[in-house]
Amino acid sequence: MSEWKYFQIRDVADVFDGPHATPTKTSSGPWFLSISSLIDGRLDLRESAHLSDDDFFKWTRRVTPQEGDVLFSYETRLGAAALMPRGVRACLGRRMAILRPRAGVDPQFLLYAFLGSEFQETIRRNAVHGATVERIPLNELPAWPIRLPGLAVQRAAARVLGVLDEKASLNIQIAETALQLMDATFASIIGSSATGSTTTFAELSHQGVLEFGDGYRTKRPELGKPGLPILRVAEVQDGRVTPSLIDHVSDSRRGAMGNKVSRVGDVVLTTKGTVGRVSIIPADAPEFVYSPQLCFFRLADPSPFSRYFMFAWFRGEEFRRQARGMKSQTDMADYLSLSDIKSLTITVPDREVERSLSRKLAVLHERVESAYREARSLKALRNVLLPELTSGELRVEEVEGESIIDGAEISVA
Repeated sequence: MSEWKYFQIRDVADVFDGPHATPTKTSSGPWFLSISSLIDGRLDLRESAHLSDDDFFKWTRRVTPQEGDVLFSYETRLGAAALMPRGVRACLGRRMAILRPRAGVDPQFLLYAFLGSEFQETIRRNAVHGATVERIPLNELPAWPIRLPGLAVQRAAARVLGVLDEKASLNIQIAETALQLMDATFASIIGSSATGSTTTFAELSHQGVLEFGDGYRTKRPELGKPGLPILRVAEVQDGRVTPSLIDHVSDSRRGAMGNKVSRVGDVVLTTKGTVGRVSIIPADAPEFVYSPQLCFFRLADPSPFSRYFMFAWFRGEEFRRQARGMKSQTDMADYLSLSDIKSLTITVPDREVERSLSRKLAVLHERVESAYREARSLKALRNVLLPELTSGELRVEEVEGESIIDGAEISVA
């Protein structure tokens, strides 16, 4: 049956949430999933922590995530979701819940329907605006409407969108491999370089060769369009930015933002929560205003090293060693202050060594960026098709012979 019908969430899925607390983190063991792991429709476990087996049994008394569950955030990152993969032993983190599909519902299509513009608008319209964060009221969610076709159409549409996601994921894997090569190249050359000079970020700033700072502290009345989108800490991943473009600071505040507006080539570091993710703002990125949990670094011309050297340095052991001793000095979430950044010591090799290394790093980084560019293009195509295929405006029909995407033909309804 191909007719599209409105259902209540309770008709198509069961809703579960987890404990409203955080266990002690461990270096290994089952995963304690984080809403930061819900990235553009996929689960990135690098943004989650581990917990002990004893805590795992406590944290799964209510529910244990299983393959095919739609994981979603019900606070803070509203609208973020991902599919629970096979073979992952994990419990729900704070502010995370599950839609467990019922019989007759394709899990991947349910994820895409959740991410589609129609249901995202339902979230926006029905979210509760609390004093500090917005949230999905889980006691009301089962009555919310969602539009689905028959199972055969669900599977066909999910297949088309899934091909695009799989190709994007392959490009992400290529980019991650190139990042590992960058790390190895940097460590090999810096480790074998016997000479170099040591300086601090404060000294580099004083010399006028490096500008850095944190983000803009936006007040709620300053939000609005037209304006600059806010780049938040969860949207800076290793080697890339994944902007949501949801929250904007009004253009009327442009003058107050000062140098906290992004520029192509800025090196951006996460300084709160998950400290140490780093990226370079690519040429095709829109302008952002940085959030306070980010720190930007802007090199002058000439400078003692390139942006590629700085990017690799932040991923290297000299920075990691110093950050480990700074970020846990507070009882709150891990955090690096601007004072901490100023005190960082960086070893810069001789100029010829740095130039040779930077050339190698630039080539590898271009491979990283080109792979991420293609992944972004595929995701953009998926996002164009997503609302059409999850609303019934476009139909997917299985056909014999040649087709548009891997055996599926897209036709206007």
